[in-house]
Amino acid sequence: MESFRDQVYDLAALLKHANATGDLIGVMQLEARLNELLANCGATPGIVEVADTPPQSSDHLADGMDGNG
Repeated sequence: MESFRDQVYDLAALLKHANATGDLIGVMQLEARLNELLANCGATPGIVEVADTPPQSSDHLADGMDGNG
């Protein structure tokens, strides 16, 4: 089995090549593999899913901060 560093290096090289040749499907597949690899090594399981969530509205942050709340 390849080391973690080798796996990341190989996927990054393949991703760069797929991107350069305009292979969108290949890029998406490699991104998924890289995200899975990185998610499995993180201290927090599922950290990759957090980045895929839509940004939250910041309206709730402004409530009470204008001195009227």
